[in-house]
Amino acid sequence: MVKLPSIMKGGLNTTLTNEQVMLKLTECYDSKYLTRLIEQFNDDLYHYLLSQSDKYLAEDIVQTVWLKVIEKRHSYRIQTSVKSWLFSIARNCLIDELRRQQRWKFDDNNDDIQVIEVNYEELLANEKVEQIFNYLLEQLPFSQKEAFILQQEGFSLEDISSICNDKTETIKSRLRYARAHFKRHMELLDVK
Repeated sequence: MVKLPSIMKGGLNTTLTNEQVMLKLTECYDSKYLTRLIEQFNDDLYHYLLSQSDKYLAEDIVQTVWLKVIEKRHSYRIQTSVKSWLFSIARNCLIDELRRQQRWKFDDNNDDIQVIEVNYEELLANEKVEQIFNYLLEQLPFSQKEAFILQQEGFSLEDISSICNDKTETIKSRLRYARAHFKRHMELLDVK
């Protein structure tokens, strides 16, 4: 996680929108604009990355994201939401690192719902619904889990489509399969 020195906090007009802050950052590098973006989006980026990897990789990647923001700040376009742009960078950094570590497994088979083996005895022994849900989330293929998590982050279908660089219909399919996965297994477990 990025820890901000106290000297960097404050001093920025808080009436600026995130897009205006990003535009200011593209005009000239000033740490106060970057600090504002970090304060606003760091936790969301970290949680997204954590849901797609492990704690240590998420921490490394979130640092890389902010370095990329500094490096690529001129590529930001006003018609893109800052949050979507940042999540696109995070996604690309994560995929690059997973490929580098030879851990990248992208399964985009949206033709059929995948049958995923679930150990129901193990799940029922653990009575916490949240843990069951997290276990089921981990069983999803990367593409479905990613679309589901981004939707839970509040992104629209169009935003998710932009972040994942896929068609909106493809994203809809991934979300439909993810929801069917949860529904099927939660019904079998009789979890409400």
